[in-house]
Amino acid sequence: QNVVSFYTATNSLKDVQRTGEKIWKINLEHYGSIAEHIYSTETLALAIYLAYGVNIDITEVVNMLATHELGEIVIGDKSALLKSKSDRDYEWQGALKIANLLSNGKDIIDRLSSFNEGKTPEATYCKYCDKLAPDIISKIYDQLNLIDLNNQEGNPLLNNPIVKKHLEAG
Repeated sequence: QNVVSFYTATNSLKDVQRTGEKIWKINLEHYGSIAEHIYSTETLALAIYLAYGVNIDITEVVNMLATHELGEIVIGDKSALLKSKSDRDYEWQGALKIANLLSNGKDIIDRLSSFNEGKTPEATYCKYCDKLAPDIISKIYDQLNLIDLNNQEGNPLLNNPIVKKHLEAG
């Protein structure tokens, strides 16, 4: 029963749409889901690992990325650049609730803690892949004329120094 409950909860992430596509006004009927984001970060992590021979435990990376969005089952998707401390706390509590559906949920909680703290090479690698995947897809959307990264009136992320730096770099 616990496995089915965990599976059902995590499978619901396929119905939670990413907010980034909405914020950036991407001209698509279907915006990517959290589940698609998880898969894309795992695939990116694996591709970089295989292409460049990165010295990490790729199994740990894939496992960490598979569960890094558990809290969004409860809170939904919200851009990391717009999340408040209260949002992050609520998301963490949601992740704990979902992980604890399994008798060995402590393993997942430990991975989530590691991901959030970024203190291991694998956690750092995961963080980079988690941030790089949306940047890559945004550039692809721009090249396909599904978005104009330079014409984003009213986009709340444009005032963020990190976003400004990336846009100015072209």
